[in-house]
Amino acid sequence: MRKTAMMAVMALALAMAFCSKQEEGSEKQLIGKWTPVKFMDASGHAEEAAEGDMGFLEFSADGKLTITDPAGDQQVGSWKLLSEAMLEMTAPTGEKEEVEIKITGDRLSLTNHQHKQTIECKRVNL
Repeated sequence: MRKTAMMAVMALALAMAFCSKQEEGSEKQLIGKWTPVKFMDASGHAEEAAEGDMGFLEFSADGKLTITDPAGDQQVGSWKLLSEAMLEMTAPTGEKEEVEIKITGDRLSLTNHQHKQTIECKRVNL
């Protein structure tokens, strides 16, 4: 199950890899390095992980998104904030999706309503 959760996390993260930046709002809170710590699928199953076990997402101020998988391999793309609570994601195939985001303190929740998956992340303190 851990492998399934990790793959789903990376699939969601990879879908975010080819977006572009748009507006302020939640942008300043989103910028930084995050590590997934919990994955919930459509069936309601939740799997928790230690920091770094599912990789990292890093959102930079210039719109760059760096995705690091658990093995340390990186993919670089960009992100686009549509509103305070929505990111537009464009997959490598060109397919676009919207992901709901919620930022509370050092926690980030990414919900893909189309795939009925939620990933909760914790900010990495550098």
